[in-house]
Amino acid sequence: IVTRTYTIDPTYPILGSISVNGGATRVKATAVTVTASAINAASIMLSESQVFTNASWQAFASSPLSLPYTLGSATNGSKKIYAKFKTQGGNELGQNGDISAVFALDTVAPVITTFSLFYPETPSGSFDKILAWENLSTETDVSYQVEVYTNSAYTGTALRSGTSTTDQWKVSPVFTDEGTYYWRVRLVDAAGNGSAWVTSGTEKAFTIKLLAQAFQGGTAMTSGRDDQRYFARTIVHY
Repeated sequence: IVTRTYTIDPTYPILGSISVNGGATRVKATAVTVTASAINAASIMLSESQVFTNASWQAFASSPLSLPYTLGSATNGSKKIYAKFKTQGGNELGQNGDISAVFALDTVAPVITTFSLFYPETPSGSFDKILAWENLSTETDVSYQVEVYTNSAYTGTALRSGTSTTDQWKVSPVFTDEGTYYWRVRLVDAAGNGSAWVTSGTEKAFTIKLLAQAFQGGTAMTSGRDDQRYFARTIVHY
């Protein structure tokens, strides 16, 4: 008499889903991160083939689970990754290709054609003004990245940086240290590709001068601050 023991698994994976790079609709590299979620799943399979050609199962240790994935082609355009899940007993979800994520691969950086920076407004105190520019490029669906440095080579870490969806950006936090500040702007598309930088150079940099006291007509003028200092960019007559 031969006795065999079988385990019957009546459960199936449910609520399976995936996203790429946090739900991005455009990516700039073939290496992406797939985030998968499911209940009752022990394994997962990912593929760009709806029938999962040459794909293999991976352990699905927890939900959600992030997995690295490399696209099979570096050609720009629409991409689709399929997923299916399996229980310990072998019951599957998504085997028909109904769980997927659609996105586009875009490795082309935006191109600047006509772009000019405006000279910053002269500050009356610490610099908290708006940096502005004009973009006449034909690129669409872009934002702007802005950085401010104390050197015209833009080396080291930016003192201030930020992004804007309009053609201006307010410096924050304010600058309160004297010196000359250089700034630059570039286009960034939805995939994260950045254009070449447009720099202020010396011509459109801004300078903050710290004066202990200013005298006008022989009378000392102060800012009213306890440390008797103020910031100015005006010409002081003695």
